[in-house]
Amino acid sequence: MILQHYGTGYCDPRGRFENVAWKDFCEDVGRSKDFDDSKGVAEALSMTRGSVLSYDSLADKDDLIDDELEKLAAADDGYHGHFHLTDKATLMAQSKKEAQMAKQMAQMESTFS
Repeated sequence: MILQHYGTGYCDPRGRFENVAWKDFCEDVGRSKDFDDSKGVAEALSMTRGSVLSYDSLADKDDLIDDELEKLAAADDGYHGHFHLTDKATLMAQSKKEAQMAKQMAQMESTFS
């Protein structure tokens, strides 16, 4: 990934560059921060397929991340592979409702068969 972003010069048929812009890489590392101060944008981007991490995207300059989602992600207690957007009781109620509907559909199908 570093070569893809910072690669320069001749690019062989495999996509490998001859040189790497190390000074640009070092400047970007120097601009990095010890902690996430993106107010939930970084976590929201991490859950988005095909998102691009950059200073502009983390600052949400294009306003791609919904403000409500940013607030929910910022309030989250860390990355767990999913957002804690809904409490356990709500999730269980929804799951039971879907299971009940599946049972009813199976009963209806067996009745018509």
